[in-house]
Amino acid sequence: MKKNIRAFPVSVIVPMRNSSTTVLRTLKSIRSQRYPIQQIIVVDNASTDDSVSKVLQYKKKANRIKIRLILERI
Repeated sequence: MKKNIRAFPVSVIVPMRNSSTTVLRTLKSIRSQRYPIQQIIVVDNASTDDSVSKVLQYKKKANRIKIRLILERI
């Protein structure tokens, strides 16, 4: 007999620093999961490359999942 297991939506936190080569792949992978994801929180640790702009561009396209960007500057 199969149990009815309810999956509650979760928030996923992605730490990031100079991740321009991997951040889009990471966000796409998270969005493709079957588990219900309420939001993705990307925390930037003072990146000096274009990873922040890539997240902002991707955020405009993402309509199914909320993406928040938190900028930590030193």
